[in-house]
Amino acid sequence: MKKRTVIIPSLLILAVGIFLFLPTSQNPIKVEENKQLDKASNRLNGNSQASQSGLAQTSLPLRNSQPEKKRAILASQKIVTILNPKSDISEISGQTLAQRLKNLGLAPKITKNTNKYTGTMKVIRSRINLPGTRYVHAQFFSGAKSKEYLQHFSFEIEPGMKRFEETKRLIQNSFELTSPPSYTSDEFISWEKGPYTIWIKKLNQQDITEPHPFNAYSEKDKGSIRVAIELNIHKAN
Repeated sequence: MKKRTVIIPSLLILAVGIFLFLPTSQNPIKVEENKQLDKASNRLNGNSQASQSGLAQTSLPLRNSQPEKKRAILASQKIVTILNPKSDISEISGQTLAQRLKNLGLAPKITKNTNKYTGTMKVIRSRINLPGTRYVHAQFFSGAKSKEYLQHFSFEIEPGMKRFEETKRLIQNSFELTSPPSYTSDEFISWEKGPYTIWIKKLNQQDITEPHPFNAYSEKDKGSIRVAIELNIHKAN
């Protein structure tokens, strides 16, 4: 009986010790697990934020589109550049001009008309237009004893507020026209450059009503601007 009395208190003490030990040994484990989860979560969040930040830094900035009202003048500048306006216009060939139109994506169409008495006329026209422009048209002539030369080049620009003045500044700057114009009015202006006459005209009702050998018009085309470079036969000879 004495042995049982001694054993029972010992078992009770052991049970109490185990009971007290379990909470204190499990709590640190749970806390440590929670800390590890928090660290992992922070790393994931940090990586996500860094990734987003990296995308923001490496993404290309959006290009601001040009205002609608300027598109015609910008396109016209590209067309005028085809002629190398600051150099000798007469030096450009039909093949070179057609290739430059092709490079601009204007899909030029070339037709030839040959007469044994007068020579060969080559006509080059755009089939696709840059925004705000149309009817890019060029004529080259070559005779039996003469090399090919530019006879006519023209294109048109859509109507717009102050379009005539904008076009005038563009042509003056592009061709470096420092001399006074040979003729000027509210809707027409021209200059002389070497054997060529360069002119700008604001199309009126008569212009869009009369039949044209190449271009088609409607009422909405009134006010369009035509730019032309034409060989002055009196100066060419």
